[in-house]
Amino acid sequence: MSVTKDGDTGRWMSQIRVTDWTGKTIHKKKRGFATKKEALKWERDFISQSTGSLGMTFGDFISLYVKDMEHRLKPSTVASKKWLIDLKVTPFFKKIPLNEIKPTHVRQWQNSLTSYRDENGKPYAQTYLKCINNQLTAIFNYAVKYYGLKENPCHKA
Repeated sequence: MSVTKDGDTGRWMSQIRVTDWTGKTIHKKKRGFATKKEALKWERDFISQSTGSLGMTFGDFISLYVKDMEHRLKPSTVASKKWLIDLKVTPFFKKIPLNEIKPTHVRQWQNSLTSYRDENGKPYAQTYLKCINNQLTAIFNYAVKYYGLKENPCHKA
């Protein structure tokens, strides 16, 4: 792990070596960060994502989840999942580390969805709310099954 100032541009650069799930060492380099802090953040995020650490943010985990689902589901199913997750789930949970999401977070998110009203004063339909909630439950079930998350917070909420 190395964060240095790029002599040519005056911007920051990060170089990192990580071992992926196959045991192969990967050398990754990224340039063009405006600050050292940005480069270090990218480094931390990349390490947690490549090692499958549960300390990664929910947003980073979603990209892993979608990448895996693209190989298992039809393209139309993946597209609808991504649309729903990007629109309704990720804005609330994006910056929270995966292992720190509690049932109280899930309840707050559910309450924000149930209290929504459109311009005509109509709420979301119960079937639509259940569909959105099922997506979040599926994401956490995936984390429990493949990444060792202790429990699915949706089950308690």
